[in-house]
Formats: sequence, C-alpha cells, structure tokens
Amino acid sequence: MYRAWPGALEDAVCDAIIAAGDRVTQVPAAIGYSAEGGGRIDPRTRRTTVGFLNHEHWVNGLVMHYARLANNATWRLDLVDSYGAQYGTYRRGDFFDWHKDEFDMPHGDLSPAHLIGLNRKLSLVINLTDPRRYRGGDLLLKDVMGNVVVVEGFRARGSVIVFPSSVLHIASPVTRGVRQSLVAWVLGPSLR
Repeated sequence: MYRAWPGALEDAVCDAIIAAGDRVTQVPAAIGYSAEGGGRIDPRTRRTTVGFLNHEHWVNGLVMHYARLANNATWRLDLVDSYGAQYGTYRRGDFFDWHKDEFDMPHGDLSPAHLIGLNRKLSLVINLTDPRRYRGGDLLLKDVMGNVVVVEGFRARGSVIVFPSSVLHIASPVTRGVRQSLVAWVLGPSLR
C-alpha cells in the first residue's frame, strides 16, 4: 500500500527544503483541478497554505529518487516525471480531509504540453517538522477495505512516504504548533 523511510532525511536537508519553501509565495490551498489551472477554495475540506517549488528545483531530484525506489520495489508503474513540489504549512486548526491525488481524467489539451495525457500515479510526502513542535497533523491512509492505516514512524522529522495517488488519505487537524511538509506527485500515462 505504501513505502516509507522513517527519518530518512537529515535535519540539514529538511531545513534547506523549509528555507526554499519559505521563499515562495504561499496561498490558501485549493482542491480539485481545472484545465484553466488551479481548483476551488473550500475551507470545510482543506485548510492550509501552500507554495510551489518549480520543476527545476533540486528537491524534485530527491522526489524522483524516492519515487523510483518505491516504484521499482513495489508497483512497477510506467512513470514519466514529477512536477513542481508543493510546500505546505499547517497551523493550528489546519487539515486536509479524505481525498485522493489522482485526477478523474488525465491532463487534457489545455494543459502545458509536457503534461498532456499524463495523470498522477504516485504521491510522495515528506514530514519536515520535529514531532515535538506540533500535535495532530497525522497522515492516515485507507486500505481497499476502508480501514484506516496509520503510517508507522512517519511523524519522525525527515520521513518520506510514497503511495499510489489513487489511495484515499487525510492530513488530520493540527491541534498545536505548526507542521511543514513537502508533497509531490509523479506522473505517467493513465492505466489502460
């Protein structure tokens, strides 16, 4: 269902990602996607701020490294590339309700040329914050039977998890402190 590397990234790497994320413009997070770009704001479903690191940023190499490790060991999906990673800041009360990252349809003709015909295949999340600095903000998955799965060891700073973008998951509400994370998606042609 997922591949995880608890505490895999050193503090210096987490600090560098946070510094890069803090330099990009953060906006209220949207849900969904449209051909015109972006989605809609719905604070009943998702409340956090996000900013995007461009596709050429060094963090995308890190994303692809872990995505390929997980994919080669587990799913063997046809992957093409990732696109700009999303840096997120969850403050007290922020959350993202149950959702999947895969789109209902692949990117269409109005998308940038390099995305046309591709869909999100794998999702990757990196926990950037020391777990003593926040409460809540847990990453939970649902298996095919609808059972909630707690990702063991994910709260450790520098933990990396990769899972299919079709898997339902949630970022539970932060009840104290601030949680920072990096989320990225690896694309490939839709399954036929």
